[in-house]
Amino acid sequence: MYDEKARALLSAETWSTPLLVRAGAVRVIAAARDGSVVGLDSGLREQWRLSLGAEVTASPNQGGLVLVGTHGGRLVAFEPSTGRIAWERALGRPIRATASFARIDGRSLAFVGVYGDRVLALDADTGAMVWTRWLPPSVWIGKDGIVSSPAVVMLGGTARVLVGNRAFRIYALDAATGRLAWWRRLAYGVDSTACQLGDTALLGTGEALNGRGDNRVIAVDGDGNLRWDVAIGAGVDACLATARVDGADMAFAATLGPGELVGMRGGREAWRATLGPTDGCEHSPGCHPPGFPYDTARAVCRSYTTPCVADFDGDGRLEVAVGSNNGRLHVVDAASGVSRATLDLRGPVRGSPVLGDIDDDGAAELIVAAGDALLALRTRSSGAWAGFNGGGPLNGTGRAVDVVGRPSRRSVRAEAGLLADWTIRDGARRALTLADKAAERAVGRPFMDFRY
Repeated sequence: MYDEKARALLSAETWSTPLLVRAGAVRVIAAARDGSVVGLDSGLREQWRLSLGAEVTASPNQGGLVLVGTHGGRLVAFEPSTGRIAWERALGRPIRATASFARIDGRSLAFVGVYGDRVLALDADTGAMVWTRWLPPSVWIGKDGIVSSPAVVMLGGTARVLVGNRAFRIYALDAATGRLAWWRRLAYGVDSTACQLGDTALLGTGEALNGRGDNRVIAVDGDGNLRWDVAIGAGVDACLATARVDGADMAFAATLGPGELVGMRGGREAWRATLGPTDGCEHSPGCHPPGFPYDTARAVCRSYTTPCVADFDGDGRLEVAVGSNNGRLHVVDAASGVSRATLDLRGPVRGSPVLGDIDDDGAAELIVAAGDALLALRTRSSGAWAGFNGGGPLNGTGRAVDVVGRPSRRSVRAEAGLLADWTIRDGARRALTLADKAAERAVGRPFMDFRY
């Protein structure tokens, strides 16, 4: 089990999650950082290739057509079976977040965040603009700041688009109109994508380059109230995964340095599994190359991947698979966190592992990218397709039904509060940051606990 069944070499390293499809002979669509997108068959043989002309780190996602954005600000929709471009839009800023889809009031919409200060809803079939929502940008890094994918969740019986940005906030928008329903300030920037657990939405908070910051997983309800939070001790960059395990709802989060997988049950930490150490790091504290101080950018065992939860070995118990920048794929027992397998894939695993029976032989394959290689690994699973962009928050809340948008009655109050928070509180923080930078130049060290 987990032996290599098929392999494809991409034209460059990939940071994207492969997309599983059923479109003619095509079963997998993968994007490389150099902007090439390929459609592959069940043996991972290339069926078509598309060059987008700019760097791609977002993942392709399907809502009928497949959408992917580029760092050149180009949003492209194409046919999954042929790679033929159906429509495209120039959005003016890099697109680093994966597009999401839902049927809202009978219309198929795509939701896209640009790496700036806007979230957009477009007609998924034609590319026509439905609404555009401006969000206050970070006062520390200008307009750059949306890496979190706009996720469609059902909260309080209403379809919300939840998105975080690097201005230390999460925002809930009415899916039908883009109006602000509520927002919530956190202690640090949010790159994580929201997912749903019961009547709450889960997100991970980001991490400063020096390893400090909020470093929590939070659960919020339909009004933005905090239901629970778990101190993780490290930033959570990716979307969490959820599953029903032994009769209880569980959530799973992969972290940046020191590189761990954390299982949560009932709003509390249940177990923690390490993703290192390796020969290339000093794993405690923080996971960093020997001779270097810790910061997120150097953390060898950091994980940007969304856990994939399934019964991989066919024993009737769920396991969790997660990748690491150290080149390893870890599989642990979902209930206990006990290690089941550790695979050295010999390349950074930046995109999330996904599961599906791509060759229709009755046993699903675990599809995972490592460096510039795309691998299909054998499992004994016969379960449904699973993974980050295979359903749930990025594809219509996991149900093939129309979601009815209900405009918020609190929109004006929320807008006013957001504007005040951005101009007054963020402005004060900006002034403190500039003063601290001046002090650092004068005395050789900063006094603030962390900046951006």
